[in-house]
Amino acid sequence: MSTSRIGQKLALAGRLVKHTLRGQKLRHLTVEVTKRCNAKCYFCDYWKEPPQDELADYGPIVRHFNPLVVTLSGGEPLLRDDLGEVVAGIRRADPHVYLGMVTNAALLDVERARELHRAGLNQLSISLDYNDEKHGRVRALPGLYGRITGLLPELRKVGFHSVGFNTVIKDDNLDSIPGILDLAVSHGVQVGFSSYCELKTGNSNPMVSEENGLKLAEVISLIKEYKREHAVTRTSDYYLDRVEEYFSDSEIPGCRAGRSWVHVTPAGEIKPCSELPVVAGDFRGYAPSEAKPVSCTACWYSCRGESQAPVTLGRVRELL
Repeated sequence: MSTSRIGQKLALAGRLVKHTLRGQKLRHLTVEVTKRCNAKCYFCDYWKEPPQDELADYGPIVRHFNPLVVTLSGGEPLLRDDLGEVVAGIRRADPHVYLGMVTNAALLDVERARELHRAGLNQLSISLDYNDEKHGRVRALPGLYGRITGLLPELRKVGFHSVGFNTVIKDDNLDSIPGILDLAVSHGVQVGFSSYCELKTGNSNPMVSEENGLKLAEVISLIKEYKREHAVTRTSDYYLDRVEEYFSDSEIPGCRAGRSWVHVTPAGEIKPCSELPVVAGDFRGYAPSEAKPVSCTACWYSCRGESQAPVTLGRVRELL
């Protein structure tokens, strides 16, 4: 591990201690840099939406909230030609924040990855829901699976702290998850898991059905086994242990949206999370410590679930 990487982790650990002593609950900022998308996924309607204003610099917002982690999302972030400048602006504003990005990788190549790494990106997370060409078909991006698997060896050489997959658990990909785990192990990358939610589209078909309840339990058990034996995921046991409950009951109480994490729109507006309305047009007018609890119980996204996971010594060790 490089000296700079150790230094950043120590700085983040120090920030966590300060947050805890001050009672600051916010840990994570999701910055949606665009709603534009080159995919046409059936489980997301972003590609149908009209263009929106996009800030050139999110650095002041990151500096204001002082999170531990910032995740750049979309839409598809790589549609922004100035994405390297966006990353660099955040890094200038906060030299120590852990900065990641989720991409479908259709526009990704090694040179673009190097540019983003030089600008200050720590983590590159690639959406991967199926371990064959179905992955590209459901996104209307033929050949995407082969592109992703072909890029992996070179992406690992770029120097990111972490390269991995972002996998959404759905009714029709339970049989693919063992293969995705094996792919991750063979390439030495991570897998982060989240759970499908119908809030974006109203489409409940991808929710894991009652008929597949036993298969879901087996998949969760397998993920935890791979976690123990291969350290292939940093998804917490707390999160994984409630996935079955979520798909069975379709709700879990206790959401900390707007307090433990905050969502930033492309134009810089503030939402408690991506699925809730704008609560502040100007980030300077929003204080997570004063935010009221949200009443929504309808998702078990990883950002939401991990914010509820207890901060134990074992969990800190997993994240480091």
